[in-house]
Amino acid sequence: MTKIDDETQAESCILDNKKMKMIIEKFKYCTEMKTNIATRHVEEVKKLYEIFRNFLKDSLDFNIRLKKYSRSVLFGTECLNDNSCTDNENLALLKDLLEESKKNHGLAKELGKRLFDGERNGGFMGELDEFKSKTFGDKSIMNELIKTQNSLQVHIQDIKNKIDLDEKTLELNEESTLNTLSLGVRLKVAAFLDNGTGKNVHKDAVKKEGKKAFINQLSNKKNELIIMNLFNEDLKSIISRIDDIKTFWKGQVKIIECLIENLEKSIGVEKIQRRQIARVLEERWKNMESECKGYSKAVNNILTTTN
Repeated sequence: MTKIDDETQAESCILDNKKMKMIIEKFKYCTEMKTNIATRHVEEVKKLYEIFRNFLKDSLDFNIRLKKYSRSVLFGTECLNDNSCTDNENLALLKDLLEESKKNHGLAKELGKRLFDGERNGGFMGELDEFKSKTFGDKSIMNELIKTQNSLQVHIQDIKNKIDLDEKTLELNEESTLNTLSLGVRLKVAAFLDNGTGKNVHKDAVKKEGKKAFINQLSNKKNELIIMNLFNEDLKSIISRIDDIKTFWKGQVKIIECLIENLEKSIGVEKIQRRQIARVLEERWKNMESECKGYSKAVNNILTTTN
């Protein structure tokens, strides 16, 4: 007897429309950040934002393909349960479904890989290579986001250290404060000193001017730190919520793997066993079209409401 996979319920692949929209909004916030220190990071996120939008657009093509294919699978289950269909007709149908399933399985895996781990499957088929090249270029979105966030966190720690040092410096006397200023500020103070009329007045003016400039520098660093922390939190949110898309694509791969497994079992077994397998496939695929519609609705909504 052939062992039948009796797990009839596939995990839900419906995407949360609000979470999808939030990913795009967070991306936009990051691209609009005004920062003097993390400009390179902002530019990198701008590129990733465009790559991510292109990923969403092209994922819709595969989603339409999968929605149409789900109808073929359900039609196949009807044929397996129809006594008027001959064994040869069912066998031909099963082989066609199996071939198409393997192609869809490869496409779904590559789509997920380019989003999350950047690996390529070099020998799958010409159609797949063309699909990958058109969609993703050479970047893995998730990996690049994580790299950008890690680099940003290094800069955040660096500016925190500088702020701590500056605050400690302010606790020292005015002379030590003046000595920590940049050369440009010290030259301005020196010029100010040369234009004075009394020695004590000169010293007081130098101390006052130097401390004011130093405090302004410190204030600018603190403002920059606030912006960079917001930037970091938005990146963290993007990375976390993209996991919903990962769950969706893992679900697609899993359900197609199950289909391939059961189609392979169906070839060369008794009619009653084919009917058992048909029931399993019907349960797994009856909601696929609505799940694909849900994905299309979520993605189209965020693509049309953002730019």
